[in-house]
Amino acid sequence: MDTSRLRTIVMIALVAIASGVIGVLIADQIRGPTHPPPTPAPTAAVTPTPGSTALPGPESGPQGQFVWAADLESGDLSSWEADGCGGEFNTGNGEARVTDTVAHSGRYSVELTVATDNGADNATRLMRWCEPSQHDAAYFSAWYYFPQQVDVSAGWWNIFQFKSRSETSNDPWWILNVGNRQDGTMYVYLRDWIHEKSYEQNVKDLPVGQWVHFEVFMRRAQDPTGEIMVWQDGTLLFHITNVQTNYDSGRVSWGVNSYSSGLNPSPTVIYIDDVVMSTTPVGNGQSAGN
Repeated sequence: MDTSRLRTIVMIALVAIASGVIGVLIADQIRGPTHPPPTPAPTAAVTPTPGSTALPGPESGPQGQFVWAADLESGDLSSWEADGCGGEFNTGNGEARVTDTVAHSGRYSVELTVATDNGADNATRLMRWCEPSQHDAAYFSAWYYFPQQVDVSAGWWNIFQFKSRSETSNDPWWILNVGNRQDGTMYVYLRDWIHEKSYEQNVKDLPVGQWVHFEVFMRRAQDPTGEIMVWQDGTLLFHITNVQTNYDSGRVSWGVNSYSSGLNPSPTVIYIDDVVMSTTPVGNGQSAGN
């Protein structure tokens, strides 16, 4: 092969190689880098602990678990009054005040005082209505402290209630009342105020001088398909099904209170702390299957 022909073949090869390199570079610029994107950092998952009695504030805890809470650590009743959705409502000489006399957690609780020796109904109530009206099924709980034994034989004593408003009425529906056993020991019973029916229990008495936890599950219904469950310190006291829980229109409210027609001694003082509305149980109660 002569030198001239060999030079021609080499030049053609070099042009082909150069064209391929340029093509690869152009294609790489069009496609962008071929390196895989960085893997996102894993997100930590928060798992609620079954039966936990920890009571964080309303904006902490697993998403969807706590709907609203009041631990009184602000030193006032602002949690109850928040968003114009509740507050303190008194009848007669009833009074609620934040105090550091005793507390379930932190420094403060709320002291509820009523005097019933005037022959009239007296009450102090802490109520919420926005959240109960927005949830068809939820758990409602609070810690109570009874510093002494109280005689309720002269009347009745409402400490926890659900109310329902219609166009013409604003009535209590389901209530936890305090009663006395034959020896004077206190206990709670469940009252269907609208249908004038009471549900008794011999499972638990009310302790004096120590904190006691009540948790109530309510599945709301304007017809006889509702459900009520009540636990005291994790022990199921009542499970009532196929009941009506509210009027067919208007808001539903829930509250903790001291509301009575006759108590001895008078005035009577109780303390309440760490009140919670949630979509899962916060005490040791079993799941209601919602």
